[in-house]
Amino acid sequence: LANSLAKLDLCDSRRRPRLASPVHHVALGAGDGPVAHVLSASVAPRDSVSSPYYLELLLYVDGGAAGGPECLGAFSASTCRSLPRFAMLAWRCDFELPGGRGFARPAAAVSHYGLEVILRCPIPQPVLRTIHRNAPRAHSLSTLVSLRLTAYDHPELSAHSPFPLCARRQVVPTPPGLWWRAPRGLPDLGLVGCTQPMWLSDPAHAGLVQEWLAYHKAVGFSRFVVYDTDGSLQHVLQPFIPDFVEYIPHFPRQLSPGATDGLKDYVQTQAEAHCAWSLRGRARWVVLIHSFDAYASAEKPNGLSSGVAGIVDRLEKWRKDSAALGILRYDFSSQSGDPTSDSAPAAPVVQKFVFRQALVPVLMGELQTGHDPQKQGFAPHHHPGALMVNPQNIWSMISHWGRGRAGTIHLTLPPSLLRVNHYVDILGKPRCLQAANRGNPPCDLFDDSSSWAGAALLHHFGASGAATGAVRGMQRGQKLAIVVPSHRDSLRPQRLLGSLRQVRQEASGQSQWTMDCKILVDQESMEALEEKTLKSLTSECGCELLVQPGVGMMGSLRNSEFRFKLQDAGSRPDYVWLLQDNVELETTSAVGLMRIMQQNQLDVVSPALVNWQVRVDGMAPVALRRPSAVGRLVSYLNYEAAMFTTESFTVLCDMVRPSISRAPGYDILFPALFERQMGRPARMGLVDSMRANAGPPISSVIPDSIAALEDATLAAFYLQVHNITPVPILMRRGYIF
Repeated sequence: LANSLAKLDLCDSRRRPRLASPVHHVALGAGDGPVAHVLSASVAPRDSVSSPYYLELLLYVDGGAAGGPECLGAFSASTCRSLPRFAMLAWRCDFELPGGRGFARPAAAVSHYGLEVILRCPIPQPVLRTIHRNAPRAHSLSTLVSLRLTAYDHPELSAHSPFPLCARRQVVPTPPGLWWRAPRGLPDLGLVGCTQPMWLSDPAHAGLVQEWLAYHKAVGFSRFVVYDTDGSLQHVLQPFIPDFVEYIPHFPRQLSPGATDGLKDYVQTQAEAHCAWSLRGRARWVVLIHSFDAYASAEKPNGLSSGVAGIVDRLEKWRKDSAALGILRYDFSSQSGDPTSDSAPAAPVVQKFVFRQALVPVLMGELQTGHDPQKQGFAPHHHPGALMVNPQNIWSMISHWGRGRAGTIHLTLPPSLLRVNHYVDILGKPRCLQAANRGNPPCDLFDDSSSWAGAALLHHFGASGAATGAVRGMQRGQKLAIVVPSHRDSLRPQRLLGSLRQVRQEASGQSQWTMDCKILVDQESMEALEEKTLKSLTSECGCELLVQPGVGMMGSLRNSEFRFKLQDAGSRPDYVWLLQDNVELETTSAVGLMRIMQQNQLDVVSPALVNWQVRVDGMAPVALRRPSAVGRLVSYLNYEAAMFTTESFTVLCDMVRPSISRAPGYDILFPALFERQMGRPARMGLVDSMRANAGPPISSVIPDSIAALEDATLAAFYLQVHNITPVPILMRRGYIF
């Protein structure tokens, strides 16, 4: 029943399904009175098993008829207000099923800030049964139920006609189970960004908008919903539509034709509420990033270089109880404080502005001042900078504040987890310097934690730093390093050559990435390699041979020459493929693995392994229940053909103890050590749509009895020294796409 209710939405006649709901306009009275603009309709979770389901409507109510006067007054945040008396009246929801059966239920009106109104109507049982029976197979234009809003004792304000509710069109697949708690699945979108209505006042700013979107795509935002006031952003956003950006042009006109059409500054709150409510059941979290001068980041050495997926996973256990999470915001400036005199005006934003405030500016009432949340705490009425909301629980928002349904949690996130870099000087005015002269904290603390993205931005957007042409967003993974550990068996070169030739052929047809190959060869095996084989490995495949003493597969990763090249800024790869020399890649694609890692923000990924008794049976390919999925999220991977981000591969290299174990044991301990070092669980994926043949092994390097002993000894060492134990092995934690 709950899964059927998740598909109830405002009727949508648009050709292509969209994330954001269409706005329905309902005339109140005889047609010359106020107009209620229905921004969203959804079913709320029940408080208990015995309580009813509620239909929740998000409304903006004009003070006059469509085409009438401008917006009713203005709130202190320069936002149009809804008609005040609307929220003070007693209302009734009149449900009507196809065929004419009608049911009336009293409705409760709620308005936190006076900007929009929420109506809550208990859903009658016959209506529930109709939705449950028809929603799964209904079309978005097939009316499931009609709804009329009636004002008790005020017929002059009752709705002139009903409006229909239909089945939700599928933008992304709806997960099974209770969609707001998702015990058997999660909303398909992790983190979605929503903007205020923007406009392009200067065509020269188009590159800044594209650079901003490319950055957020790179750090793992699932989608961005961009609103504008006048259609001026359409050509700027085209490279990102429809895969990443959903574009809502002329929002004031869509919100209230005539009353707010043409207004630029006065409909921000309604746009943010419309975006968040439309994402109910579709996204786990929504971040309100108002404009292209605000970048999501974090207070750590490399900002969000590891992506936002780990943050989303870390917050999951609190999501069902949370409504609004405040995100602290720091203003950023250039070194001189005057962006017009900077020596590198063409640098990307994340590299040009690297001086921030030491204290976060916080609005307390009408006073904006420097604030240390660690020492001074943080109150709900303070201005945190930005908002991250759970769309299912949020009710109302106003600029930087949010209020959720009763009983939900409102808190502020630590900047070490997530913050906003506010590049206030991005348009050329020294705003940070001007604010400091008025008493705000100055931008004098060096912070280049987001500058890691600059090189990739320049690569895609050219030396000017401005995005031009058919930009598809910044993509990491431009350099792949293949590492073959401990190549020592004279019978394996042909299998290794076949795999390397396959990857080299892939690389030759790609201009977006390059391949670097290093083969770590045991010293005693060099004489066994034929000259023809050596020539093929070096000349044909372009690999570098690093000779070392025989220290086993994992022990070879401690090679000092290899580690230096891995950390060197000039040769540092984006991804490292740990490829054993007994593996045949079969249907495995290097480009495919990198794209899957990038799209799903994975730390480690592996193709499914066949034709060998691997450590965990779940490494074999399985049939997936989700048709659009290509693999699974797992907590364990065999390292026969695993691809790592450079950060995660560094964790693996650091944990190697050759004197204790040459190979066994590292795979089951890696996830726990990764979480210890990175502060979040590792995101590991197994791609069932790709297969690699991992054997059978041609010769046994380490006898089983010795391997078991080294495995146990390594586990005992990490338990005693680091208090680390293996995480439970789960081979179906979710899906990757």
